[in-house]
Amino acid sequence: MKIQKINLLNPIKTPKFNGIEKNKKAEKPQTISTNPIKSYPVEYYTPITFKANGQTSYSEPTFDETIKENYFQLPILKNHKGESYQAMPDKTQLASAQSLYNGDNTITIAPTGVGKTAIANYVITKNLKEGKKTYYTTPLNALSNDKYREFCKLYGEENVGLLTGDIKLKKDAPVVIMTTEIYRNMALAQYSDPEKDRFVDVNTVVFDEAHYINENERGKIWEESIIFTPKNIQILPLSATVGNAKQFAAWIDSISTKDTNLIEANHKDRFVPLVFYEYRADEPEKFKKVVRAKVDLEKLQTAAKEGTLTDREKRGLNILTGNPEADPSDALSKMASSVSYNPVKEAEFVKLAKNLFALKESEAIEASQLLLDEDTKTLDKHTLDPFEAYDKKENYNALIHDLQEADKLPAIIFKFSRSACDKNTDKLIKQKINLTSPEEKKQIEEIIESYKKNNVYLGKNFDPQELTSGVAAHHAGLLPGYKKLVEELFSKKLVKVVFATSTLSAGINMPAKTVVITSLERPSVEYGDYETISVNEFQQMSGRAGRRGIDRIGNVVLYNLRESDKESARSFMFKNPDSMMSKYAPSYNFLASFYKKNERPEDLNTIINDTFLLHQAGENRPLVERRLNSEIRKFENILEKYKFLEKTQNGFKTTPKGDLLTKAHGYSELTLVDMIYHKKLDNLTSNELASFAASMVDSGIEFDDDKVVELVDDLLINICEDKKKYEILDVFDDATKFSYDIESREKSADILTTPQTVDVFSGYLAYNWLNLIDQGVDSVKSFKSILKDPDCVNNQKKQFPGFGYYPFKQVFEGDVFSVLSQTTDVLKQIINICEYALNDYNYYEDWEYYGKLLDTAKEAVEKMKQPPLHDGLSVA
Repeated sequence: MKIQKINLLNPIKTPKFNGIEKNKKAEKPQTISTNPIKSYPVEYYTPITFKANGQTSYSEPTFDETIKENYFQLPILKNHKGESYQAMPDKTQLASAQSLYNGDNTITIAPTGVGKTAIANYVITKNLKEGKKTYYTTPLNALSNDKYREFCKLYGEENVGLLTGDIKLKKDAPVVIMTTEIYRNMALAQYSDPEKDRFVDVNTVVFDEAHYINENERGKIWEESIIFTPKNIQILPLSATVGNAKQFAAWIDSISTKDTNLIEANHKDRFVPLVFYEYRADEPEKFKKVVRAKVDLEKLQTAAKEGTLTDREKRGLNILTGNPEADPSDALSKMASSVSYNPVKEAEFVKLAKNLFALKESEAIEASQLLLDEDTKTLDKHTLDPFEAYDKKENYNALIHDLQEADKLPAIIFKFSRSACDKNTDKLIKQKINLTSPEEKKQIEEIIESYKKNNVYLGKNFDPQELTSGVAAHHAGLLPGYKKLVEELFSKKLVKVVFATSTLSAGINMPAKTVVITSLERPSVEYGDYETISVNEFQQMSGRAGRRGIDRIGNVVLYNLRESDKESARSFMFKNPDSMMSKYAPSYNFLASFYKKNERPEDLNTIINDTFLLHQAGENRPLVERRLNSEIRKFENILEKYKFLEKTQNGFKTTPKGDLLTKAHGYSELTLVDMIYHKKLDNLTSNELASFAASMVDSGIEFDDDKVVELVDDLLINICEDKKKYEILDVFDDATKFSYDIESREKSADILTTPQTVDVFSGYLAYNWLNLIDQGVDSVKSFKSILKDPDCVNNQKKQFPGFGYYPFKQVFEGDVFSVLSQTTDVLKQIINICEYALNDYNYYEDWEYYGKLLDTAKEAVEKMKQPPLHDGLSVA
C-alpha cells in the first residue's frame, strides 16, 4: 500500500487528492477539492435542521451544499473595519470534510488553531441530518465536560449525551461524548458479546487528542479503542502533534475495511501565527523576539503570477490591499518598488506596510507574520543569552504588568506544580493586583452569585477577590465547579491571567492571547526526579496562544528559564512533533474478554497483528511479537492461577469468575472481582460497600502502608455506628492480602502493570463522608469536614501522615473529589457485575447474594449523589 504525500502548503499540481494523502483501495479515485471558498455573504449560510430519528424522507445534499449550509458550524466574525462576515472553511477543513463526506476514515493532523473542532462539527452535523449517531471520545473528564457544554449549545441538549466515570447523561442521544476509557470498554464489550449491539446507528467515532496513544500508562487504551471499533464505522482521529502521521494512517488503513485519508497540515498553516518572545525585565524592550525572519517579495510575486499563493499568504496580502478581490501583484509591486533589497527584514516590512497601506500596527504585524518566508527563519543571535540568569525570585506582578502594557492579555502562565499555581495566585492577591474594571468586577460577582444560587460548591478556601482581581489558578487539584467558573470567566475575558498546569494544554476551550512558559522541566512520576518535557508538550502549550477570530497573532513568552531549558527551547521551536510510539501491552480485562469468546491462544494473533506496536516493529517484528506473546503468557498464567481462566483442550476459557472480570475495567479489577465472587462483600451496609469501592481507587497519597492501615483502622472504629462489628475492616484485610499476593506474583514474573492497590485511606474518606451525611450533616459541610486533620483518635493525639503533615504531597480538595467520583464508578461496575450474574444460570445458586449486593450498590450510588459530587453546573 502506498500513501500519496501532498503537502497542503505546496502548490496544487493535479486536480486529484489535493491536500490529502489517500490510501487508494477503490479503483475509482476521489477528487478532494481544497480551493478556499471565495466570498459568500453572511446570508449565504442557511439554518441547520436535523433529521428526527425514524424519519425516512431525506435527500442527501451534495458536498457543496453541505458547505453552503455551514455543516462546520463556523461563526460570524468581524473584520478590522468592524464589518460582519461569515467565517469560511480553509483548505485543511475542506479536505477533511470531503473525505468525511465520502464516508472514509479521516485522520487530521493540524496545529492548534487550524480549527479541528469545526471538522468534527462537520461530520456530527452530517450524521444528525441523516439520523445517524456520533461517538466523540476525549482523554480527560474535563475535556469531555467542556465538549458537552459546547455541543449542547450547538446542537441542543436533547441531542447530546455524556459518559464519564461518574456521570451518565442521555447515553442514547445521537451525539455522545465520553472518555476514551469508557469507549474502549464499550468497544471491547461489543467484541466479546456481539449479540447486544452497542453501535446501532453509529456512523462515526471521533478520537480527539489522538496523540494520547503515546502515553505510557494509557496509550494501550487508545490503541485497543481503535482496534475494537467495528470495521464498518468511520473514524476521525484529531491531533496537533504527530510526527509520524503517515505511519499512523497506514496502520489504521491496514486494520480497517474503509478507505483511509490523511490530511496533514504544517505548522505554517496555523490560522493565527505564533510569535516567540523572551521576557527581559530589566531592558527597555521587555519582550524580545526569539525568532527572526524576512519577507521574500520576489517569491511572493512569482507565486501570485502562477496562482500558487497559499491560503496564509493570501490572507496576509488581503490585509495589505483591504480587499480579497484585489490583485495581490499590485500590492507586492508597490512594496518591491519601495525597498532596495530583498528579502525584507520583518521590522522593515512592518514599517513599509504601515506607511504604504495606512495600516494599524497590529494589522501590519499580522500581515508580516503571515508572509514571512519559512526558509529565512533563524534564532536571534542575542536570544536566550546565558547572561540572563535564572532567578528563583520570580516577579509575576511585574511580568503581568508588562503583558498588560503590551496588550498581551489574557494570558495562561504554565507551571508544572499545582501548589505553585495556588501560591503565585495568592501572592498576587496579597500584592493587591488589579486587572479588572469596576464594570468587569460587577460582571464577575454576578456570575459567581449565579453559581452559588445553583448550590455549586467552589471550595472551602474560595475567595471571590481572587477572581474579581482578574487572576485565577486552574489545575486538577481544584473542584470541577470552580474550574468551570474559571473557564467561563476567562473565555469572557473577565479573568485576565490563569496559572495552570500543563493539563490545560489538552484541548480545553480556554484560548489566550499569550502563553507564558516558565519551565521545560517537570517532576518525573516514574523516576521521582525531573525530566524535560517533550517537543509535543511544548507545542501543545504554545498552541494555546492566539484565538481564532479574536487575535491577530499568538504570543509565546519564555520567562526565567534555566539554562538547560533554554537549550531545549532553542531546538523545540524548529523541531517537528515527536513520533507517536505504541505503548501496547496486554491487560487482564482484555484477556478475559478474549477468552470469553475464543478458546485458542493462536486466535490472539489476529488481534496482536492489528496492534500499532507490531505495525511499527518493521524488521524487528519477529522479536517484538515473541516478547509480546511472552508477556501474554505471563498474564494468562496469573489468570489461571487465581481461577479466572481454566485450561481446555484447545487453550483457555473463562471461569464464572473470569466472566465477571469482563465487566470490571481499570482500578484493582482482579481484587474487586475476587472479593465479589467469593462473597466477601456479603452483609455490608451501603456505607461500607462504598468504602470498599473507594479502596479500589488510588488516592495518589503516599503513606507508610503499615502505619496508615493501623491509623485508618482506628479512625473507622472511632466512627462506626456499631462498636462491636467492623465488617469493613475484615474486608480491607482480605482485599489487602489478595492484592499483595497478586503483586508478589507479578514481580516474580517480571510483569509491569497497574498494581492491584487497596487504598484504605480512600476507603476511610468515603465512609466518613457518608457517615456524616447519615448523621444529618449537610453533604458539603461533610465534604469540608473530612478534609480536616483527624489528629485525635481514641482520645490519643497522633500525627496524621497526610493533611498538612506529609512532606511530599499536599492533599487538594480536587483529590478527594476525584476519589469520591471514582468510587461511584466502581460502584457502578459492581452493579454491572451483579446484573450480569443475575442473568446467567452459572450463578443461579448465588442469585440471592448478587441480588442483595445489587440493591446495596444501588443504594450506595444514590447516597453518593450529593453536592459537591453532583453539582449540575460543574458539568452543564
